[in-house]
Amino acid sequence: MPKGVYSRTAEANKINSLSKIGLKKSPLTEEHKEKLRLIMTGKKMPPRTPEYCKKLSESKLGKPKPPRTEEHCCNLSLALLGKSNGPQTPEQKKTKRIAALEYIRKTNGKIFCFIGKNEKDLLDLQEMLFGIKIDRQFEILNLGYSCDGYDIKNNCVYEVYESAHLKTRNKVRDLQRQKEIQEHLGCDFKIIWDLYENESRKFLREHGFMEYKNIVGLGIKNKGIL
Repeated sequence: MPKGVYSRTAEANKINSLSKIGLKKSPLTEEHKEKLRLIMTGKKMPPRTPEYCKKLSESKLGKPKPPRTEEHCCNLSLALLGKSNGPQTPEQKKTKRIAALEYIRKTNGKIFCFIGKNEKDLLDLQEMLFGIKIDRQFEILNLGYSCDGYDIKNNCVYEVYESAHLKTRNKVRDLQRQKEIQEHLGCDFKIIWDLYENESRKFLREHGFMEYKNIVGLGIKNKGIL
């Protein structure tokens, strides 16, 4: 056959297409992929025409998307890590916390934190029992955190946890926060549980509260630690 440029007829294209129905495409070799990368480097794909978009939309109409595998979700999460539309890195979270505290301090002059219903009484009780001084709502500027109390003399952080901290999502976040604070200050970290109801205390025991290593108590009742 003489050399040259040949154009296929519509009938030839149809026959070729029908012959490949049900056949899987052979995977590209690494060498082939590398050649494609070199060819396409610096080039942009041509914009899709309205006709092409309409045809693509109609071809997928009524077809449910296949469920993502666990491996796919993991790879997607890693690929988006640190990007604007993906999960934030610990460093990004810290930068945002610090910026938020600085903005609040600049606009209000002082940071006002949420204080638990019995937080003051529980920390007062610790001061009375152990003869210590606890600074309330202590700010850790370099981390962007504010802890419930900090005993500067004994280098110990105090946190009052309510029942919401028993949720799995909050437990993971609390443990990560505790780890960051202890690594930064080189301090002890004591948790005071503010739980009064019998069912709440039962739930805590049944769900492994001992994983928190430095529990001070489960709350106060009749001015005593349970």
